[in-house]
Amino acid sequence: MSFKLFYNIAPTKNNISNAEPNELSFIWNDNDNFGISLRRTDIHDMFDVLGMDYEWSESEKDSLVFVNVGSIPHQSERFEQVVKETSEKYKKAIIYTSQEPWQLNYIEKILDKYENIILMDNSVPVEGKQLLDRYKPFPFMILRMLSIPSNIMMVYPQLNYNRIKQKYNCLLWNWRIEKHVCLSYLKKNRLDINNLITYKKYNEDLIAQDNVIKRIDEFFKGWGSEQDEDKKQMMNYSKKLISSIEDFNLDNDIRLEPVFPSINSSFRALPRYVYESTAFSLVCESFCGSSWDFDENQQSYYKDSQAFITEKTLFPLMNGHPWITFGEHDFHKAMESYGFRVHDELFDLSFDSETNALNRIEQITEIIKDIDLEFVSRNLKYNKSETHKKILHNKYQMFNRNSFLWKKLKLQFTKYMDEILEL
Repeated sequence: MSFKLFYNIAPTKNNISNAEPNELSFIWNDNDNFGISLRRTDIHDMFDVLGMDYEWSESEKDSLVFVNVGSIPHQSERFEQVVKETSEKYKKAIIYTSQEPWQLNYIEKILDKYENIILMDNSVPVEGKQLLDRYKPFPFMILRMLSIPSNIMMVYPQLNYNRIKQKYNCLLWNWRIEKHVCLSYLKKNRLDINNLITYKKYNEDLIAQDNVIKRIDEFFKGWGSEQDEDKKQMMNYSKKLISSIEDFNLDNDIRLEPVFPSINSSFRALPRYVYESTAFSLVCESFCGSSWDFDENQQSYYKDSQAFITEKTLFPLMNGHPWITFGEHDFHKAMESYGFRVHDELFDLSFDSETNALNRIEQITEIIKDIDLEFVSRNLKYNKSETHKKILHNKYQMFNRNSFLWKKLKLQFTKYMDEILEL
């Protein structure tokens, strides 16, 4: 089936005006090397990667109207202004991002207020379930990683597993609360020593230290530090770390030459030694902020626990590197649902079902502390090992369009588009 993609200016152009490049949020790849806005959208890139037929149309009738909001914070006035203008302008439209996840309480608020709006963010639906008729979560980052217009990629097809010197790499560049918490647990247990870690301090020009301390305080208290002395001590350690920690950079980092912006969200490349010198990747995924609810027995449960699958997890997988992720509840389970195989032969992944984020990172820390470097290295070097078979399987899932992953993604996306046209 061929779908029609509506445009109001020209094909490939977004149906709204984007943020200026010097603002905090903008649509990735909407700017050229000199920061000039091209007003480009990427929805057609997603159709291209999935191998779906489409045509551009100037007629709104029987067309899919996409409005790309990029990284605009969905809690912001600007986001709601875009939704309001879109709702007034079009009979039916899809507010969409291939970059960010949104929280359910904001999604419900928008959908209740605007009956002709469909929301589509970059996350994985809960166990494949669709919570709301006009909310269509989809793991767009998997598509972006294989889209040449969306990303500048560097993947190493064959790593040399004979050069392993360190247990793991953990890349915590660009400050986020979950990254700082992850580093806090690693440093408190002295697991930062003799391992490859990057870290970037928060931007003092954008956020005050008092506000950073407040966020750490809220994060820990939200996961029970008031009732747990060990968590309280870790919270205090994490807050003190803010004042003393310095940036950790990669040696011989890859740079684009000659004229690319210093910040380029689409550039995804790491030096080869990141993978060849370490036995596995400890990934700190971005959190999407799942919400709680209570069942008929007043037992709490995650209402919309959903993995935010980003390049952080996909990149080691694509490069043939074992990985373990500190992400949302049931993150590894979500990866398995898309056909990937997790490395439970190396790591005890029972933490994945733990609902408390602090308990998860604490358990991951213990796993790393106890794992034997020689054991992992031996599994990597032996081409008939379970680890080696999973590496090959996962790369096949990503790079072969006949894999279970791509069949599922295309089927799910096509179902979404058909449902939207029926609304």
